[in-house]
Amino acid sequence: MLFISPKDKPAPNKVAPDRYLFNNSELGQINRELGRINPVLGRINPELGQINTDLGQMNPELAQINPDLGQINPELGQINPELAGILGSCARNVSHRTPLYIGGLMPVLNGTFQPGLISQAGSKQAVEDINNRSDVLPGYEIILEWADTEGNVPSALDRLYEFMYTPPVKVAIYGPAFSSVAAVLAEVIGKWSIVEWLRRIR
Repeated sequence: MLFISPKDKPAPNKVAPDRYLFNNSELGQINRELGRINPVLGRINPELGQINTDLGQMNPELAQINPDLGQINPELGQINPELAGILGSCARNVSHRTPLYIGGLMPVLNGTFQPGLISQAGSKQAVEDINNRSDVLPGYEIILEWADTEGNVPSALDRLYEFMYTPPVKVAIYGPAFSSVAAVLAEVIGKWSIVEWLRRIR
């Protein structure tokens, strides 16, 4: 049997100083850190409260957006087939039509000669009308390219040669407007066996 004298028995609930988790210096440091953290937390709490309020305001707006998106989607679904039909029709019209290029010779004098501009506008409208009809030149599309003759023979001949020797091949020549210029072009244009259509202004 082992006997322990009262002086050897440890006092109840007594912990040796070296067994404390923190000493007084460390506890002071922790208190100072907590003192700095508390004001920061105090500032964060109102900000969190403001965020919650903003989220509360956004939720009804988001709820309103969802039905709007649901309404838009069917409308987009309705538009897509219509666009597909239009694009398909255009593609069919373009892909199955052979282009016929016509060279237009007209004196516009850099956009200052009104009769020449009027003739250009009328010719453009005529070409559009022909291309939009299925009973005129079916399977073909007329493309009219313009050049300014400047109202004189040298410029008109130069533009004619550009048409003839620059692709694409021209199947006809429209113009020129002045009889004095047209008479000269008529003498040389026959070498290409091409049709000349005279639009006389004077």
